[in-house]
Amino acid sequence: MKGKNKKRRIAKKTTVDHPLYLFLFSMIVIIFGGTGSFINLNRVYGFSPFVNFAAGAGITLLGVVSSILFFTNLSKIQKAEIRGKLKKLNRRRATGKPFTLVKKRNYSGNCLLIAGALSVWVFWLVLPPVKEFSSVGFWIFRVCSIAATISGCYLSFVFPKKMLVYKNGFLIVFNGENSEIIQPCDLKKWSIIPDRPTRKDPRYAIRNTIFCDVVLFVNDREIVLKKADYDFIILKAIIKEIQNEPAKIRS
Repeated sequence: MKGKNKKRRIAKKTTVDHPLYLFLFSMIVIIFGGTGSFINLNRVYGFSPFVNFAAGAGITLLGVVSSILFFTNLSKIQKAEIRGKLKKLNRRRATGKPFTLVKKRNYSGNCLLIAGALSVWVFWLVLPPVKEFSSVGFWIFRVCSIAATISGCYLSFVFPKKMLVYKNGFLIVFNGENSEIIQPCDLKKWSIIPDRPTRKDPRYAIRNTIFCDVVLFVNDREIVLKKADYDFIILKAIIKEIQNEPAKIRS
């Protein structure tokens, strides 16, 4: 019985492969979806000031509680996220499909996605198509908000160039127009450096954390992946997992 219960607990822990995204999506739906829905209902039914205050306080409380739960359980969420990524890595190993470790960042696409999502919230939830918002210009903004969101998703998740890929036991490095295949055991270490090393002032600490290059130390040389998009904790766990695999002979 104890063995069965243990297996059930393990299975339960890995039910959601990406709890981080689920948690963030839930927070966004609660805060933005709740406020947008309430604004529309209040416009139609004209709630009393007490109901408006109670609803606003309730949405705020849900946002605060979800934020507290997120930050207090951040380490657990990160561990679950790593387990999910390792499960995906093992599935790709079994099928021989590539697994992307590092890609080129595209912050312009990320900003467009955020701006598009916020404009969808404003023009589709906060400002509904009632008489005062029924002009042609308003509908143009509504269509543009959807187009911006779709374009931002494409630029953020589909368009970025792959820079470091794991496939069939090898690491494939795409650096500029050239590609190179290396053994995971040849990767002695890796690190991150700011893309503008001259800015070492503490004022640029946050910027240096976000805008970084990944440096691979392969035997006696360095390979710099400029403008890299990565997750430090997940990348560290995956590289460790890959390097534990026996070296293969390239055919």
